[in-house]
Amino acid sequence: MEKKPESQYYAYDLSHIPTPESAEAYLEMVRKDPNDADSFFLLGALYLKNNKTVESMEMFEQSARLNPQNWMANFLLGTVYLSYEKWDIAVRYYLKSLKLVQDFTPLLFNLGLCYEKLDYRTKAINSYKNFMNIEQSQEWLHEVHFRLHKLGVDIKKA
Repeated sequence: MEKKPESQYYAYDLSHIPTPESAEAYLEMVRKDPNDADSFFLLGALYLKNNKTVESMEMFEQSARLNPQNWMANFLLGTVYLSYEKWDIAVRYYLKSLKLVQDFTPLLFNLGLCYEKLDYRTKAINSYKNFMNIEQSQEWLHEVHFRLHKLGVDIKKA
């Protein structure tokens, strides 16, 4: 897959997720317990931090299969697909996350962006409005105002 960087999206900062310098520790844990969803997730985060997106996607997929409540694995899968402009696949993963958590602003923004790119105007507007109700960052609020304006929404009434 070739990355397409021209779409601004809410990239998630993985710096707070504890990962070792090498994947060996998690690979060993996965070998010992192939049902350890957390190890698959952390290994995926490590791969993503190191720009190994294909490997990260495999680990997040396995983590989400083993622990369907891991909304973050689905969110990160959606974000990887979004970075490749695979809007419809990203939406699928974002909707899985949204079933479990409704107030995570990066999820709401990225879902709105995908809907916008897929020409699902009403869904994009609703996602962006939900984002605006809880986001605190003026920079991101400005971005959503811009996107809503592009979609023909009167910001004063939004």
